[in-house]
Amino acid sequence: MAESSSLFIVFVYLFPLLFHLLTAASHSVPWCHEDERSALMQLKQSLKEGPEYCSKLYDSWGDDKKLESWQLEGGQEGSNCCTWSGVQCDGRTNHVIGLDLRKACLYGSINSSSSLFRLSHLENLDLSLNNFNFSPIPPAIGNLWRLTMLDLSANVFTGEIPSSFSNLTRLSYLDLSVNQLTGQIPSLLGNIHQLSEIDLGYNKLTGQVPSSFQNLTQLSRLRLNQNQLTGQIPSFFTTLNELRMLYLSKNRLTGQIPSFLGNLSQLSKLDLSVNQLTGQMPSFVWNFTQISRLRLGQNQLTGPIPSQLGSLIYLEYLDLSLNRFHGPVPSSISHLSNLWYLNVYGNNLSGNLNLGMFSGLQGLMALVLSFNDFTLLPEPNASESYPLFRSLGLASCKLHEVPEFLRHQHDLKWLDLSYNNISGQIPEWFSGFVSVRSLNLSYNSLTGFPQHPVFLNWTRLRSLDVRSNQLQGPLPAVPHASIQFYFVSNNRLSGTISPVICNMNNIQLLDLAKNNFSSVIPRCLSNLSSTLTVLSLHDNNFYGGIPQLSKGTCSLRMIDFSSNLLEGPLPRSLANCTELEFLNMGNNMIRDIFPSWLGSLANLKVLILQSNRLQGPIMEPKSNFEFPNLQILDLSRNKLVGLLPSNYFQYWKAMRVLNTGGSSYIGYSWNVPQSPFMSSFVSVKGGYDFSMTIVNKGTVMVYAKILEYLTVIDLSSNNFTGEIPKSIGSLEGLHLLNLSHNLLAGRIPPALNGLTNLEALDLSRNHLSGEIPEKLTELTYLAVFNVSYNQLSGSIPRVKQFNTFDNSSYKGNAGLCGEPLSKKCAGPDNVAPPAPAAGDDHEGSNTLFDDFDWKIILMGFASGLVIGVVLGQGISIRGDNLFVRKFGRRYRRRHA
Repeated sequence: MAESSSLFIVFVYLFPLLFHLLTAASHSVPWCHEDERSALMQLKQSLKEGPEYCSKLYDSWGDDKKLESWQLEGGQEGSNCCTWSGVQCDGRTNHVIGLDLRKACLYGSINSSSSLFRLSHLENLDLSLNNFNFSPIPPAIGNLWRLTMLDLSANVFTGEIPSSFSNLTRLSYLDLSVNQLTGQIPSLLGNIHQLSEIDLGYNKLTGQVPSSFQNLTQLSRLRLNQNQLTGQIPSFFTTLNELRMLYLSKNRLTGQIPSFLGNLSQLSKLDLSVNQLTGQMPSFVWNFTQISRLRLGQNQLTGPIPSQLGSLIYLEYLDLSLNRFHGPVPSSISHLSNLWYLNVYGNNLSGNLNLGMFSGLQGLMALVLSFNDFTLLPEPNASESYPLFRSLGLASCKLHEVPEFLRHQHDLKWLDLSYNNISGQIPEWFSGFVSVRSLNLSYNSLTGFPQHPVFLNWTRLRSLDVRSNQLQGPLPAVPHASIQFYFVSNNRLSGTISPVICNMNNIQLLDLAKNNFSSVIPRCLSNLSSTLTVLSLHDNNFYGGIPQLSKGTCSLRMIDFSSNLLEGPLPRSLANCTELEFLNMGNNMIRDIFPSWLGSLANLKVLILQSNRLQGPIMEPKSNFEFPNLQILDLSRNKLVGLLPSNYFQYWKAMRVLNTGGSSYIGYSWNVPQSPFMSSFVSVKGGYDFSMTIVNKGTVMVYAKILEYLTVIDLSSNNFTGEIPKSIGSLEGLHLLNLSHNLLAGRIPPALNGLTNLEALDLSRNHLSGEIPEKLTELTYLAVFNVSYNQLSGSIPRVKQFNTFDNSSYKGNAGLCGEPLSKKCAGPDNVAPPAPAAGDDHEGSNTLFDDFDWKIILMGFASGLVIGVVLGQGISIRGDNLFVRKFGRRYRRRHA
C-alpha cells in the first residue's frame, strides 16, 4: 500500500512536467498559414514536373518527386505545408520563411503574377537547376524584401536583371549563374551592402562592372566569369578588402593586370583566364600569401615566368597556359609543396627542362607541359620517385622515345604524347594503364601495337587517338565497349574492317580515314547511329553499297565517305538524321539523282557530292523551306542536266547572310571528365574540325578547317543549259561561285552585282554571250574572275578589282577587246570585232586552260587560318590580293 502511495505522489509531481513536454513536442512543427499553403499549391499547379525535366548539370540527377508531399489530403499532418518537402516555417510565427526547390525537375514559365510572390515572409529561396522555359526573372522578386539568400542559377532565365533587386536590402547571397541573362549588370546591386557572395557567371552580360560595387565592403566571393564584359579590371576592387575569391575569366577584358589588385591580401582564388590581358605577370602577385588558385591562362601575357612564384607556398592550382611567356620554367616551382595542378601549355618556354624538378611535389596530380619550345629531359634513374600523376601532357616536347618513368604511372587517367618524334612499337607495359580514360599518341612515327592485347586492360578508356603515325597491317584490336572517341586516320592500315567494330556501342566519333582499308562498309555500323556523332571513312578503298541506317534514332552530325569506291544510290535513311550538318560523299561512283529529299534537314550546312555519277535535272523545290542552312554545295563533275534551279537560289537563306567575322570552324567538340574528383577542374577537351578533300589532276586540295561563315556553290563540269538565273544575285553572303564547264548560254546577268561578298567567280567554258556587265565592277572583294572560253564581246571593264585581272581571265573570247588583252577596241566608240561562231572557242585550243579548273583550299595553323585558290595545275596567284590573304594556300597530300 505504501508502495502504491509513493508511485501516486511521484505521478502527481511529475505530471505537469510530462504535460509540458508533450505540449512542446506538439508545437515543434509549426502549423502553416492557410494563405501560404494555398500559394504553394497554386505554384505547384502552375508548373510541370517529371524526370524528363530534371537538370543533368553537375553530373547528378534531380528529384522529380520533391513536390509529391505537397497535397491537401492525408489528414491534418499531410495538409500542414510546414511538413512538405523543401518548405521551412518559422517556429514562432508559423510563416513560410524558406523554400528549397533545387533540382526539383520543374518546368514552365514564371512571372510577377505567380503565387510564389505571395510568400512575403521568405528569407531563403532556392529554385536552382530547374527549367523556367526562357522566361525573364519577374520584377516581383523585389517584393520579397526579407530575402537573405536567393539562388536562381541554371534555370534558363533570359532578359535583363530586374532593377527591383535593389529592394532586397537584406540579401547576403545571390546566385544568378548559368542562365542566359543579357544587358548590363545593374548600377543598383552595389547598394545591397549586406552582400557577401555574388555569382553572375555563365550568362551573356555586357558592359563593365558597375562602380557601385565598391560599396560591397562585405563581399568575399565575386564570380562574373563567362560573360561578355569589356574594359579594364576596375580600380575600385581595391576597396573590397574582404574579397577571397575573384572570378573574371572568359570575358573580353583588356589592358594589363592592375597593380592595385595587390591590395587584396585575403585573396585565395583569382581567375583572370580567357581574356585579352597584356603585359608581364605583375610583381604584386607575391603579395597573395594566402592564394591557393591562380588562373591566368589564355591571355596575351609576355615575359618570363618569375622565380618568385616559388614563394606562394599555399598554391595548389596554377594555370599559365596559352600565353606568350618565354624563357625557362623556373626551378623554384619545385618549392610549391601543395601544388596539385600545373599547366604551362602553349607558351614559348625554352631551354632544357629536367622533369626531375617535379619529383619532390608528391601531391602533383596534373602536369601539362605541352606545346612549348623546350626539350624535356626525363630523369633516367628516378622513375619511382615521381608523383603519381593522373593527368600528364607532354605533347611537342621533342621526345624521341616513350619516357621510362611512365612504366610506374598506374594512376594515369589522361596521357598526351602527341606531336613528338617517338618511333617503334607502343611499349607492351602500356597495358598497365588500367585507369586510363584518354590516350593521345597522334603525330608520331609509331609502327604498331605489341602482340599483347593491351586493349583488354583499358576497360575505362573513353578516347584513343593514334592519328598520323605509321601504323601498318590490319586495324588494331577493337577497344573496350566503353570507347567513345576512336581516331586511327592517316596511317598505313589495310585489310578489312571486322564487324566486331560494331561492339563499340558507346562510340560517338569514329575516324578511320586516310588508310588503305579495302572492304565493304560493315552493315552493322548502321546500328551505332544512335550514339555516333561523327563517322569519317574518307580516302580508303571501301567498295559496294552504302548501308542503310537503322530505323531508330540518328545522332550523326558529320558523315564523310568521300574518295572511296562506293556505288549505288544514296541511302534514303539519311533523311532521318535530323542533326546532320556535314555530308561528303564526293569522289565515289554513286549513281543517283539530286537528293532533294535531304532538303528537310534543317541543320545541313555542307553537302558535297562532286565527282560521282549523279544524273538528271535538279527539280525546283516543292517548298521554300528546303536546305535552309546550306552554306557549301559541291555538285561538280557529275552528269546533271537541265536548267539551273532558280528557286533554290532564292530559298537558301544561309547564303544570303552577310557575315565575314569570327574565326570559329564547323566541327564537333567534346568534354570527357577524368574522374568525379577532378571533373570540375581538369577534363579532356577535344575538337574535331570537319574538312573537305577535292582531287584536281592528282593533287589533293584540302579544306583542313572550314570557317563557320564560308559559303560556296560549285556546279562546274556538268551539262547544265539555259541562262544563269538572276536569283543567284540574291545570295549576298556567297564567297565562291563556280559554274564553269557547262552549256550555259545567254548574257551574264548584271544582277550578280548583288554578290557583294563574292571573292571568286568562274564562268569559264560555257556559251555565254554579250558584254561583261559594268555592274560587276561593284564586286570590290572579287579576287579571282574567269570568263575564258565563252562567246563574250565588247570592251573589258578596267576599274576597281578588274584592274587586277590578267589576260588569262578572258582568253578564248574573240569578241572581247581592250586591256589586258593585246587586241585593241576599234574606233572611238570602242566597237569590238564580231564574236566567233558558236563552238569556235572550245575547239582546237591547245593552251594551259584546256583542262582549267579551280578549287579553294583551307589550312589551319596555330596562329590563324589560311585558305587559298589554285587556278589549275601549276598556276599561282599573286600573294597580295585579298582572297589569298584571307583564305590561304594549297598543300599536297602526304599520304600515298
